[in-house]
Amino acid sequence: MTIRVRGQLDYDDTESKQREELSAGRESTMDRWLEGARRVPFELSLPRDLPPSYRGKDVQISWEAVATLYNRNGGELMRWTQPFQLEPGRTAQPPPLREPLAPRGSSLTAASTWGCLLFPALACFCLPLGMLFGNIRDTSENPEASRIVGGLYSVVSLVAGVGLTWWIIGKARTVSKFKAASLQPLAERFPLGSTAKLRAFVDITSPLTVRKARLELSAYEMFSKLRTETVTVEVPAHLAAGAHQFDVELPIPRDFTPTFKTHLKAHCTLTLELEGLEDMVLHQPLELAPEVLEAEA
Repeated sequence: MTIRVRGQLDYDDTESKQREELSAGRESTMDRWLEGARRVPFELSLPRDLPPSYRGKDVQISWEAVATLYNRNGGELMRWTQPFQLEPGRTAQPPPLREPLAPRGSSLTAASTWGCLLFPALACFCLPLGMLFGNIRDTSENPEASRIVGGLYSVVSLVAGVGLTWWIIGKARTVSKFKAASLQPLAERFPLGSTAKLRAFVDITSPLTVRKARLELSAYEMFSKLRTETVTVEVPAHLAAGAHQFDVELPIPRDFTPTFKTHLKAHCTLTLELEGLEDMVLHQPLELAPEVLEAEA
């Protein structure tokens, strides 16, 4: 008698429904022959990092126990299958914390700043292109309508170019204040029901005033955002020029979606609302373990 647990992950991609088998540890085998009616109790240890049963819009995780009976020659005689719900495990141990390294000043940040400054120059071509679009149209049938369409297109292009230029310049001014910025978790994974602890590093070139800071945890099922939890966090209101670091915390609900490979993801976002500048946004993917953190007695 061989008993094993088999998990199925079903998900929809762009073309069809896909399925893959999830590993559930070693099999439980009993090498004895049965005669007549017998009850065969068994135990099977499941790893803690298995994803629990889940049913979403595009992703479904289901589990089943499979018992197989073989004859003396190893041929399969009978197979029983029983689906079951796999609940999140429980542990009283908090996740081990680590000390992340502060990032160095990144030339990529400066390059992205100057790259953003090139876009306003490209936006200046919207008006001439719009006017050219209106003038090269075939005016033999209805020249008046062609001039009206060309004029409207030019106005829309001008408004869009000015708005885009204003937005990009604001973003570039914000990014230019930062030599380096990152958001790093203090643990490799956080159990459901625990508190996610992260450390923010910023290296700025001039003093900044932070009006408000908020931390968001978003769950994604493939490419669809399912849920977002937002909390306001405490950070220093005034940041002098130089390097700074501060820790932020975000409670993870027990019923939040755990992460699994590329199908179920979670992202943490720290938004700093700056005085006189655009918001500074830092992103960081998180791994949410299926274990539930149990309160210590």
